[in-house]
Amino acid sequence: MNIVYKTALILLVVGMSTMTFGQEKYLFYPKISIDAPGKHFSEMSLEGVHKNTNTGITAALEVITKPVFYNMSFGGGISYQFARKLDVENYQGFQFATVYGIVKYRALQFAGIECSVLGNLGYNGIFGGIGNYSTYSVDGVDMAYTLLGGLYYAGGVRFDKDIYFFEAVYKQYGGTASSTTFNYKAAIHYTTVSFSIGVLI
Repeated sequence: MNIVYKTALILLVVGMSTMTFGQEKYLFYPKISIDAPGKHFSEMSLEGVHKNTNTGITAALEVITKPVFYNMSFGGGISYQFARKLDVENYQGFQFATVYGIVKYRALQFAGIECSVLGNLGYNGIFGGIGNYSTYSVDGVDMAYTLLGGLYYAGGVRFDKDIYFFEAVYKQYGGTASSTTFNYKAAIHYTTVSFSIGVLI
């Protein structure tokens, strides 16, 4: 188990422990996100280096405590990206499924709207790729890749009003494409700004 995965698990455990031992009520928030056109970096081939991505959609479920101390709340979440494409002809798409911890700081409140700053740290447990990711042909030789997860982190702002909320968050996803043809591992990075709406259930 690598250190990134351990860090994400520790953050989740701390959040859940705070909920239990602090006897704070925890709240469930499903949300849907529109991921703006972003940036994709890949070391797999020249075609994959520094390309733009198309708009994508992500679904998530988060569990967050009420403020525990100094307006701080803790929790965890899991998210699933629907495949999005690079802005490259004939490129089919990629996606991540992520587990992450949450730290949320309530900065101020006005007119019944709660304004918070939040941060996420987690691990991309699933990194899926279609087409060019699974096999890439170089000079007529097919190079097969095994896709592995990596670090996820995000930061942004959140506005809560009654049972509804809106978020604007910068996100970065990491992964690795490990060649099964040669002894080579290619780093993958995907960054986007995400706009989310959700509801308390």
